Parts: sequence; C-alpha cells; structure tokens
Amino acid sequence: LSGERPFKIIGRLPDEAAQIILTQEPLKPSSVASERRRTVNNETNGGQKLRTKGERDLTSVSNNSQSLKGDLDNIILKALRKEPERRYASVQEFSEDIRRHLAGLPVTATADSTGYRLKKFVRRHRAGVFAGGLIALSLLAATAVTSWQAIVAKRERDRAEQRFNQVRKIANTILFDYHERIKEMPGATGVREKMVADSLEYLDNLANESDYSADLQRELTAAYKKIGGIQGDLSGGGNLGKTQAALESFQKALAIQETLVAAYPENTEDRRMLASLLIDVAQQYENTGDLQSEESYARKAIDIFRNVADELPNETKPRSDMARALWTLASAVRAKGDLDGAVTSYRQAADIYESLAEQKPEERKFIRNAALTYKNIGGVLELKKDYLSAMELYQKALPIDVKNAADEPDNTTSQMDLSFTLGSLAAALLNLGDYNAALENARKKLAIQLKVADADAKNAFAQASLARTYRQFGTIFTKLERHDEASTNFQKSITIMETLLAADPNSVKRKIDLAESYSIFGDFLSDWPRNAVSNIAKLTRLREAQIFQKRCTDILDGLSSQNTLDKRGEEILVSTLKNWQKTGDEIAKLSVK
Repeated sequence: LSGERPFKIIGRLPDEAAQIILTQEPLKPSSVASERRRTVNNETNGGQKLRTKGERDLTSVSNNSQSLKGDLDNIILKALRKEPERRYASVQEFSEDIRRHLAGLPVTATADSTGYRLKKFVRRHRAGVFAGGLIALSLLAATAVTSWQAIVAKRERDRAEQRFNQVRKIANTILFDYHERIKEMPGATGVREKMVADSLEYLDNLANESDYSADLQRELTAAYKKIGGIQGDLSGGGNLGKTQAALESFQKALAIQETLVAAYPENTEDRRMLASLLIDVAQQYENTGDLQSEESYARKAIDIFRNVADELPNETKPRSDMARALWTLASAVRAKGDLDGAVTSYRQAADIYESLAEQKPEERKFIRNAALTYKNIGGVLELKKDYLSAMELYQKALPIDVKNAADEPDNTTSQMDLSFTLGSLAAALLNLGDYNAALENARKKLAIQLKVADADAKNAFAQASLARTYRQFGTIFTKLERHDEASTNFQKSITIMETLLAADPNSVKRKIDLAESYSIFGDFLSDWPRNAVSNIAKLTRLREAQIFQKRCTDILDGLSSQNTLDKRGEEILVSTLKNWQKTGDEIAKLSVK
C-alpha cells in the first residue's frame, strides 16, 4: 500500500536487522507513502524514477497517502505489532476488519494509545526513566493522573459517538430510507422480514449498553417502533403477521421512551413519541385479546396528545396523532360491545382528518384516513342494522379510494384500501337483499386482493383479507343458492386462516376469525342437507357440520377461560352452541328414521 517495507534493513547485517525488527516501531504507511512521494518528485530524471534496490514502482501503489490515514494505518500497524496478543488472532479476524473498512463500518484496529507508547518507552530505557522518575515523581504524578483521566474520558466519548453513528446508520439508512422505498412494492415482504431479523440482533446488543446518550436512546426508540410496525402493525398492509414479536418490539421502544420522558418532561417531541407508542402497544393488545389494556393505553395517549396539541395549536401532527388515538379508542370500545361509544370516537377522528385534508390537500394521507374512518363507522352501523346509513358512508369513501388506487397502481396500501371499500359495499348490498350487486362488488374486490397476494405470498395482511373475501363469497353464493360454489369458497377461507394462525398462534384476533369461519361453514352445512336426495347424504353433512361447529366452540371456550374473548366472540360462541344443539337434534331425528 505504501511502496515500502516496514523496516529499513536492506544492506544490514543479520544481527542489526533483528535488533531493528525487535525494537523499532514501524512508521504509519500513510506517512511513508507521503514521504516517498516527495522523495520521488525530487529524484526524477527525465521523467524516469530513480529506484533503489528493493523498491516498488510508485504506479503500483496508492497515489493518495490520504486514503491510508485512519483505518488502513491502524489495520496494518495492528498486523505488525510486536506482541502476539495485540495482533490479529486469525486470518478471519484480519479479513473481517478489511471487509468492514471497505463497507464503511468501524474496524477493531485502533491507533496505539499514549499509555501504551509510554510503557514501551519505559521498557526500552529502564535506568534513565527510573533515575528521572525519582527526581520528578512528585511533579509528574498529578500531571499523569490528569492526562490519563483525559485519555479515558476521550475514549468513552469516542466509544459513545461510535455507537451513536452505528445505530443512526442502521436506523436511518436501512430501516427508514430503504424500507420506505420498498414497503409498498409487491413482493417486498420477504426482504422486509430479513431486514427485521438483522436489525433486531444489532439493536438488542446496543440497547443492552447502559452508557448511551439521550440522542441514541431516541434513535433506538424510533428503530424499535419501525420494526414493530413491520412485524405486525394492524393499521396498514404489508406486515409480517407476527403479533407477539410486534408487541415485544413496541414494548422495548416504550420502555426506553418512558425513561426519556421522565428525564426530559418538557420535551414535547419525547412526549408525542411516548403517546404514539402507547397507541402501538394498545393496538397489539387488541390482537391479543386484552381489551382493557387497549382502552387504558388509548386513553393515556389521548391525554398526552391533547396537551401537546394545546401547546402546538398551529401544527398538524398533534391533531393527526389525536385522530389516531381516537380511532384506537373506538376500536377498543367497539370490541367490548359499546357501539355508540365507538361511533362517537370514530366521528371525532373523521372530523379531524377532514379538517386536515382541507387544510393540506397535498398530503394524501389525511383524506385516505378520513375514508378509512368512514368505512369503520359504516361497519359499526351495520352491526346496528342501519344498512342504508352504512351504504352512504361506503359510497362517500369510494371515490377517494378509486382515485388513490388509480394514481398509485403499484402501491399495495392504496389497492387494498379500494378492495375494502368494495367489500363493504358488497356487505351492505347483501344485507339489503341485492345479491347480484353484492356479488359484482365482491368480484372486483377479489381481483385486487388476488393480485396483491400473488405478488407477495408472505404478506399476512393481504392473506387475511383474502380469507375474509372468500368467506364473503361463500355467504353471497349461499343466498344465491349456489351451494357448491359457496362450499368451495368457505373452505378456501378456512385453509388460509388456519395457515395464518399456525404462523401466529398467539393472535386472539386470528383465533376468533377462524372460529367464526368454522361456525359459518358449520351452519351452512347444517342447512344444506335440505336439498340432499337421501337421508344418508343429509346425515353425512349434518355430522360434518357438527365437526366445524365443535371446532368453533373449542377455540372460543379456550379464549373465554383466558378472559381474552371480546363481545363479537361471545356472540359467536352463544350462537354456535345453539346451532350445534340444533344440528344434534336433526341428526337424532334422521337416525331414528
């Protein structure tokens, strides 16, 4: 790299060469290269370099001594250290440092410290140092202590700065820059899954350090929050369907952020981040069936967001945060059966999003969130059997989603938003008795979701949506008395839901969804025998119906015993037990015949 050997031993006697190698420290390669270039420039003759024996041609080495400074100097000098324990322990360790330098990462090799050089000097000149030390000991002691403390302090500062730069690199470049570029691309889930696995290992090791700065803690919080969203964010598409893993990542971020807020209670951004994490955790609690914690965390977040919004009345972010918190609260009380409370909170959120969309029409997310809120209100109104009002809200959301999907044909979130609106319209039309119109909207919905799911088989959000769509098809075909098609679609739905639950066995939401599909298919089979031509065929389907009804009750009984069953699950359980008994009575009657 420098064009020179580390020691000037050419022409020396063997004993002299050995003494030089054993006692002299090699110069930095960058210094040698710089000096050599100056020498070459002074010793050129007619454009030809005057080389001495053993020297390499300057064109074969780096022309820029600056490139050797720092990491390369340190790597080379470490490989040449006198003591074996201070050199690289293996070829692999040497190779890894070179790889890290090429990748722009910190290397393990560092320059010799002042203390180490002093120790070497003392060993070489024991008598002189001892005599001088006796004379100047009292004067040098205080200076030595002070110098050493300064060196230690600098090392600690350098170490903290190095860690900070490392986490900033991984958080900002990998998790934020790269992820934002690929997250909406079809087929990106596998890459995102690998990104999470690699990032988590690094972040966990870094978080175990106790002496990092507040800025670094904020970087860690943001990184864990991003990872949690990739693993199982319930508010958007493309997540990995890892409920427990997402909860753990959000809780890690929350623990760090609570410490920050305790240390810096006046920092508005720290408090806003704390409230945002409370919402993240609350949404995961919904998926695990802990509805009380979900509501409690949502209300805590609302209190924080309200205070922040009062402090920053002219900023849009606190108002958007408040709408998200109200959305989460609405979801919590809805799951507990408080439909009126859910509608109230959803409408408050919709009002905020509408106001923000009017204020900042260039930011698509506000009008998109308003449309999502319309659909959620419509879903609650359907539970209250107000189908016409629900239909009006779905039709209000439709043009928003159609435009977003047309403007962003490769954006999976925009495409899925449109599919949900079409599915909501199909549900309302089904309840209003317009089965053919319901089927038409369901087919449009299915086409979109199949495209998204086929492009990214690991997208758990898309797969779960597809499963619910097949179940909706089963219900529509049942109403149209197309029983074979209904049966096929019900079974497709169940197969997907079973696969999703196997991948995320702690998800209460997945369990209730699967139990509901078992119940619906069981009821369908129980009613289907009326069209059978023989008692044997009727008995066969009735017994199959009981199998699925029993699977449903087994799941829901288990959740009930764990106090994780929400209002919807309770209603499904009561209805299924009643239908299971009814099916049993019909089997008994046919068996007698």
